[in-house]
Amino acid sequence: MINPVKKLRMATGLSVMALVTLHGCSYETWYKVEAGYSTRVPKSVVAALKNAGVQFDEIQLQKDYKAWQLAKAKAEVAQKKNAAC
Repeated sequence: MINPVKKLRMATGLSVMALVTLHGCSYETWYKVEAGYSTRVPKSVVAALKNAGVQFDEIQLQKDYKAWQLAKAKAEVAQKKNAAC
């Protein structure tokens, strides 16, 4: 499963640096979201995506981001269990 924020950014064809420079979000914030270190998608990231012309449902994006984080965490636990065996 791919991070839904990364998927939307990739649809723009822009790199993280280009998107944040052109549409007003900090690189650090964006990095944290794409890495899964944020508990939710911040308003600045949502605004940057909208400013880049991406159309999406913000509520669904938040749900998809939470689902992605959960899947990522479960995969990490499973990997550690398999490594321990």
